[in-house]
Amino acid sequence: MDDYIKDVSNNIDFNSNKLNLINNFYLTNKEIEVLEYYGINYKNAISLKEIIYYLDQINDDNDDLVDALESIQTRDYYMNTNK
Repeated sequence: MDDYIKDVSNNIDFNSNKLNLINNFYLTNKEIEVLEYYGINYKNAISLKEIIYYLDQINDDNDDLVDALESIQTRDYYMNTNK
């Protein structure tokens, strides 16, 4: 069991989940990578909703794109919705 845990933990890219403050919102390294791949200028965006809008316009079923969109939508909901 210990070998399994070591193998799994060695394959996790902790750096991809690091949050970076961009303007007044946070993006992970992986989300930034996806945004750059699709040519979305996230540095000039004023909100996560703007980034969500641009991601929604892309007609691609790429798993990384879908994951980034869902992650950003979830973060936007929890950061910007009055509960």
